[in-house]
Amino acid sequence: MPMTFPAHQGLILPIVRKWPNSFDALAVAVGAAMPDITDTLLGFSINGYFKQWYGHALIGIFTLDLLGGLLITWLIVTAASRFYKNTGFPRVLRAFFTNPASVRDAAGSRKKGPLSLWSVSVLVGTL
Repeated sequence: MPMTFPAHQGLILPIVRKWPNSFDALAVAVGAAMPDITDTLLGFSINGYFKQWYGHALIGIFTLDLLGGLLITWLIVTAASRFYKNTGFPRVLRAFFTNPASVRDAAGSRKKGPLSLWSVSVLVGTL
């Protein structure tokens, strides 16, 4: 099985660079890997081997890939925010995991919540 990281993300991350306030980079990257993650977990547990199956189907994209992508994105953001809380980690790398610019506009008011931003980003990455 080929590695899904960074091959899939290299194709999808230019979208985030083109429209930085419309997508979350972490959620797009997680979404790009979700079909293979879903198929690996289901394939080995049900079939005993990997094959492109439910995660690459249209129904799988809108069910397990979306929900799994949201869960993995939330876990990464939660773990990263706790890790970065008391460290002097560079702000540029911190912004990849917690993207405050995409949730707030220039005036500081909320544009859209992180769940809707993550949902759209995971779906775009998966598709």
